[in-house]
Order: sequence, then C-alpha cells, then structure tokens
Amino acid sequence: MDGHGALSALAFLWKKKKLGFLPIDIFCKICYVMFSGVMLFSSWLVAEKGAGRRLLCFDLLLLKADRKMGNNNGRIVMEGDGIQAAIERLSTEILASSRDPGKLALVGIHTGGVFLANRIAAIISGKLGNPVPLGTIDITLYRDDWTRLHTQPVLKGTNLPFRIDDLDVVLIDDVLYTGRTVRAALDALIDYGRPRRVQVAVLVDRDHRELPICSQFVGIALDTTAEEQVNVLLCEKDGVDRVLVEGPKKTRMSMQIAPSSDQFLWNSSKIELKA
Repeated sequence: MDGHGALSALAFLWKKKKLGFLPIDIFCKICYVMFSGVMLFSSWLVAEKGAGRRLLCFDLLLLKADRKMGNNNGRIVMEGDGIQAAIERLSTEILASSRDPGKLALVGIHTGGVFLANRIAAIISGKLGNPVPLGTIDITLYRDDWTRLHTQPVLKGTNLPFRIDDLDVVLIDDVLYTGRTVRAALDALIDYGRPRRVQVAVLVDRDHRELPICSQFVGIALDTTAEEQVNVLLCEKDGVDRVLVEGPKKTRMSMQIAPSSDQFLWNSSKIELKA
C-alpha cells in the first residue's frame, strides 16, 4: 500500500464512523504519521531502484483541516449570541433612523447579506406589527472586475417585489471592505427606480476602502490588515454563527525525494486555497 492508499483507508474508516470518536486534529496527525511512514519506506525503495522523483504534499490535507477548524492563523472575534445581539442592535438603529417606517425597505446583497436581511426584517416586522418590504439583489453583472474572473459567474438573481421609488432603502451585507460591492449594489438598485434615500448596514466593517463608500449601521468594526481575510459564517449556510479573522496563508514544508539517493530535499512551498 502506498501513501495514498493509506490515506484512502483512513478516510473510509472516518466516513464509516469507525474513527469518528477521534477529534479531527488527532485524526489528521495520525494520517500525517502514517502517510510519512509509508512515504519514507517507499522513498528507500525508490532510491534503491533509481525510480523517478516523488513529491510529498500531505501539507495540503492538513491545511484544509486547519481551515475547517479555524486554525489558519485565525481568531474568532464574534459568534452565537454576540452576532444575534449585533443584529438586534442593527435592527433597532435602522428602525429608529427611519423618517417614516411605512417607507422603509430592506434589500440584502447576495449571499451573506440576504440571510442577514431576513433576520433584520423579522425583527423590524415584529416591532412594527406588519411586514417590512424585503428584497434581494445580485451584483454579479455590476461588478467592475467580472471580466477578469477566471470562472463563470453564477447569477443568483435579483428579487425586488415592490417599487423602490420614494422609499428609504437599506442595503444589507455581511462585510464592508473596499466598497466595491456596495458600489455595484447601488448601480443595480438604481436600475429599478429612484429611492428617496439609500443607507448601508453591515455586520462587519473592516475598513480599507478603495471607494468613497461608508456604512451607516455597523454591527462590529474590525481593525484588520489588507492581508487578513474576514469570514462571516451564518447558520443558514454554514450551520454556525461566527466571525473569523484569518491571517495570511500558512507556509508549510514539502518533501522531495531524489531519484537515486536517500537524500531528502526540503522546500518551503505556499499553498493557496480559495475561500
């Protein structure tokens, strides 16, 4: 059995719950030890037979596990009750700032903003005693970088089941960063009418603006660097409410085995994973 075979066997046992009692970090360490042992043994055979080079990239699996556990130089800045409290405060502030609650409308920006807009709409509707107009907007075709995308953009569709003319519209998103998403949302919104006023509500404002865009309602303001990544996890799509700040991608060691000797060449390699 080679290294990949050993990993396949372990993955099968994990899937079948035979090793399900193990924490994922312990499971990954066991995988690493087994994979390394098999590869060290096979490298000796390769060296003896003068076969081709072989590359050890098990660090990729460990990095994926780290990302799932939030260990990629990351920190949890808010979760659970803290996020719900922030959403309730946003709802109260939005309602209090409305000149005429009967003219208030909420529009969530796909995808994270839609889930937040649903929650905020439920809270405000409960306070008002009647449903607040709620819509969703897809900014894909309004992005200023869509022609540079390497993959085919997925259109989620815009749904505005009401006229936005003369309404106080609040655009809702999960993270405000460069301001380009909000800019695209404004362009998309204006295609549907002329609202009386447009404001922006976000769960996280991480600064680093590239356009003159600001948010009127903020759940939490974070001091981040441009190299860090802010991930908002929501129960509706991730099964948990959590705000994570992750640092730059980790640098791990990969091992190359020489073709005709037992000398190991260690090289540092960065592995980038799409969020």
